[in-house]
Amino acid sequence: MQVMVHSSSQDTSQVLMFSQCRGGCCIIPGGFGERDVEGKILAAKYVRENRIPYLGICLGMQIAVIEYARSILGLQDANSTEFDPNTHNLWIIFMPEGSKSHMGVPCVLDQEERILESKILNLCRNRSFVDERHRHRYEVNLDMVQKFEDACLSFPGKDESDRYMEVMLQ
Repeated sequence: MQVMVHSSSQDTSQVLMFSQCRGGCCIIPGGFGERDVEGKILAAKYVRENRIPYLGICLGMQIAVIEYARSILGLQDANSTEFDPNTHNLWIIFMPEGSKSHMGVPCVLDQEERILESKILNLCRNRSFVDERHRHRYEVNLDMVQKFEDACLSFPGKDESDRYMEVMLQ
């Protein structure tokens, strides 16, 4: 069964339709800004609770991190500085290499090897790294990574410096 939900819709029937989905997977792609972030967080919560495979790309991974901080760590105000510059629980923060004045193009953009550990190796033909194009403005706060790992959320994909969390597994 394929169910599409446009998270920007305020129509609760679409959320109900999503909640009746059995199996399949959920993809939340990259994006910018705060447009219906709470709807995306609701989707991330649903798939986590129902053990539905989830692929969060860029913003989608950040959404999953925020949802986990709220639901598992009990920090209801966990957020990204992109959506709430005054948040006290800084789980996703602005990357110092980026530009706050220009959206889109001046993101941190590079191509580097990303180090992979654990189950993710099977997805990459037993290679310990992947070449990945990196384009972000915001990143998981390094000060919070240990709290996530203590709560069974791991980051098996990192850049070589261990500064950027690229892959998240629960």
